[in-house]
Amino acid sequence: MRRLVGVGDGTLWAATAGGVYRRDSDGEAWTLVGLGGVEVNDVSVCETDPTRVWAASSSGLFVSADGGDAWAPVESESFVVAGRRVEAFIGVGVDPNDCDRVVAAGPWSTSQDRVFSSVDGGATWSDRGAQAPLARLLSLGGGEFALGTQAGEVVRVSVPGPTTALLYRHPEGVGVADLVLAGGDLVATVGGDGLRVIDPSGIEPTREIADFAPGGEQGFVEAVAADPAVPGRVLYFVSDVIPMLYELNVSDPGAVPSPVELPEPGLEALSVWVESGGEWIGTNEAGVFRRPSGSAEFVHASVGLRAFDVADFAFEPTGSGVLLAGGAAERGSGSGGLARWDPAAGRWERWSGEGLPPGSAKGVVYRGEEAWVLVDALGLYRWDGEIGSWENRSTGFTSSTDRRSMGSFLVHPAEPDRLLAGASPSLFLGTLGGDEWARVEGLPETSRQPWAVAAVPLRGGVRLLAGGGNGSSGWIYGSDDGGETWEVLVDAVPPVLCLAASQRGTGRVLAGTAEGLWLSEDGGGSWGRVADAPSEVPVNAVTVADSHEEWMAAFVQGQGVIVSMDRGAGWAPAVGDGLRADDGSTTQVRCLRFEPGGARLVAALRHRGLWSIDLPTAAEAFEGKISVVSVESSGEVMLRVEAPAPVDAVLLSSDLVNWSEEPPTEEIRYSVFGGGIRPIYVRLRGPAGRESATYQVVVEVPGAEAPSGGGEPPGGGAEPPPSGGETGSSPTGGGGGGGCFLDVLGGRG
Repeated sequence: MRRLVGVGDGTLWAATAGGVYRRDSDGEAWTLVGLGGVEVNDVSVCETDPTRVWAASSSGLFVSADGGDAWAPVESESFVVAGRRVEAFIGVGVDPNDCDRVVAAGPWSTSQDRVFSSVDGGATWSDRGAQAPLARLLSLGGGEFALGTQAGEVVRVSVPGPTTALLYRHPEGVGVADLVLAGGDLVATVGGDGLRVIDPSGIEPTREIADFAPGGEQGFVEAVAADPAVPGRVLYFVSDVIPMLYELNVSDPGAVPSPVELPEPGLEALSVWVESGGEWIGTNEAGVFRRPSGSAEFVHASVGLRAFDVADFAFEPTGSGVLLAGGAAERGSGSGGLARWDPAAGRWERWSGEGLPPGSAKGVVYRGEEAWVLVDALGLYRWDGEIGSWENRSTGFTSSTDRRSMGSFLVHPAEPDRLLAGASPSLFLGTLGGDEWARVEGLPETSRQPWAVAAVPLRGGVRLLAGGGNGSSGWIYGSDDGGETWEVLVDAVPPVLCLAASQRGTGRVLAGTAEGLWLSEDGGGSWGRVADAPSEVPVNAVTVADSHEEWMAAFVQGQGVIVSMDRGAGWAPAVGDGLRADDGSTTQVRCLRFEPGGARLVAALRHRGLWSIDLPTAAEAFEGKISVVSVESSGEVMLRVEAPAPVDAVLLSSDLVNWSEEPPTEEIRYSVFGGGIRPIYVRLRGPAGRESATYQVVVEVPGAEAPSGGGEPPGGGAEPPPSGGETGSSPTGGGGGGGCFLDVLGGRG
């Protein structure tokens, strides 16, 4: 979020790093109306004709003549000054009573912005000279505009005419953060030095409000807004040590600021707006909040707003459709940087909870009732569903290195108490569920990129992989004993940026490097460059499907997402809306995942939320039959497996991660840890080139104190419907144990 503005009809506009959004007065949701994927720094609407909207962006100046439905770039020879063109614009303002009078400004050099004005609605422009870099451009009405600069100046520009007047200069050059017109006064927030009440005409002396956060830390004063219904009342945000929102009547020199409780601790408000119907806060990563008129509390009001970075995301492994996103997600992710998708309600829910500090979640792992989140610069936290709170699991890591150097992590599939953290420049191993951490000795140091980590289930166990690089060379190390000892698997690759591995025992691993894509078919033992993928360019994200063995995908920097559906033999671009911004640039992909059991590829995008594309449906999986024979209190389950075609292997997992391979006999024993209702995933894999299918079975395991049962088998069984068909079930019974067939996840192998 960069800027919130409104007009008299109640419509609200938002300039975001992912385009221009509009919220109509009679609606509850935000709509992307233009410049999708473009970093928009400011937006201005003419109050007498709200169909005329201006946007200042990193890709230039844009105008809409129809309320945002269509946008056109604004070009002018005046934007070229002394042979240097102003390519980006940081601010724009339009006179509320004369839509033809416009002022815009953008960077002209590293130390100066250039200011331009128009008296004919942007048909022609005049160069108004250079100013220190701008922080805010505000229309004062009557052809007057105020510019707040990072050098601590407030300058008045008249349109038309050459008149420019200095209204205020901070004696120590502390930068202006925001400007607002409150009645007859111009109020400026001045960084870490309070507020200034300025006469727009420049006749009256400036009044200083230095005690802007009474009784608290004097942090940085940033966003400010004026109440149109109460003359002189302003709201302003103070960041730094303790973020706080304050209200103050600037018309009364003796008034004392009053704190207003933020909707969540640690929020960073970038823009504040007050209208007759309530107050609005636009935040950095947590979306938009509204406090309706007469209410004491702010509520989340970001439905439809997708312009957020998503650093990482994870699917709940049981196939429930629950999704976690970290960093910032579609419709906002909260100050704790975590959002949970509720498939029943069809919306994101903010998830922070006790113990999770404010910050951006740059890594997430979801394991049923257990979730892990890596909060940027703060550490690794674990959600315990039984106690309903977050626990800091990186205190031991802090003593070894700076937490902000941690860039990736994983939980060992077979030993949940073991964790691996990829940091820069070292790799760290966590034991006792992350209560103890130790640096992995004997490995080289990475230069800038944190170690990339992955786990590869193999026939003999689980192999941990760690890839990194220094300069122009890279390496991949492996450990077959849970991270205790490591050996180099390959050191003749470019610097490794990311790793992804099949979780079904195939040994297939993808490595994204600084110079292309590499593939291993034997768990990392040997590697080869993917010839059909672009080379000599960085590959920043990779993924391998769990339900479709042949499917893989990668993000190639500057070129987009490529997909292989034949085990890496051939690669083709993934075509879909949203992968490119409206200015033609390639959207940056933070991470890629295949939806469990589905044919959908999902990507976390920079400033675009989550994007997905449906891939071609694989051949229909054959229909087998899975029956629960018995369930013991020890957690041992006996399954009967029947298939109409030859089966090469039966793979089983209780979390879609830790697959174990069993011989294709008629009855299979499998151990489920923990009592209660537990899912088991069974995959019948045919010989090479043959179809296969994944099934979900739910069993109820008695508690440890319950009798072992040994009663009648539950009987029945279930014939799975085709992939995507209706749910089937089988009866339960016998000694408190039971099972029912839920769904066939489908896929080809």
